[in-house]
Amino acid sequence: MSVRQLAALAGRHVFAVCLILLVTAGIAVDFKYTQAGYEETATVALEQEDFVSVKPISTDENFLINSSLITTCQLLVMRLSGSQGEIQLRQAGVIGNFGISVINSSNADYPTYLLPNFSVSVSGASPDATHHQFSEAMQVIAVDIAKFQAGSEFSTKNRFVAYTLSDSGPISQRGSLARTYAALMFLALVAIFLTCRYLDRRSSSAAVPATS
Repeated sequence: MSVRQLAALAGRHVFAVCLILLVTAGIAVDFKYTQAGYEETATVALEQEDFVSVKPISTDENFLINSSLITTCQLLVMRLSGSQGEIQLRQAGVIGNFGISVINSSNADYPTYLLPNFSVSVSGASPDATHHQFSEAMQVIAVDIAKFQAGSEFSTKNRFVAYTLSDSGPISQRGSLARTYAALMFLALVAIFLTCRYLDRRSSSAAVPATS
């Protein structure tokens, strides 16, 4: 179908075209003024507190240490993902969406990372609020780790802490408005074409006289 034919098709159904464009414009305005929010994510590792100063360890010892720390990561994730963790986080002021997960859960069986890692993410309405809630969440994690070790028979050299390997900082979740508007306009054109074709076929069917 040529451009001229498309224009003629749209011209026969001006009301439908105007209605679709009006709805599209409303959606575009809503996109512009919708608060997208922010999210901060980090990769965190558990490691021995005196890791730098300890003497080199054997492969078997490294396997045992990493396996136990990976298991601890999984326990932390389970605890903070549950109802008890949700209460603890809310009491600390973490009211945005909170996420925590083990990066590679198969490490529990086949440790391949030098450091056992898990990821943490927090979302908020503003950069300051997001970073504040993220800091509070990391503090909750630190407190949980301290409580876990306080209730167990850990020697001083075997105590571990959480190290933040990477922190994204508060990042806006709003995507590119140009791409959003382009995609919206494309969908509007598709909707106009399909609607006009449907109305054309319906008009044609109504114009055909019934045969006896």
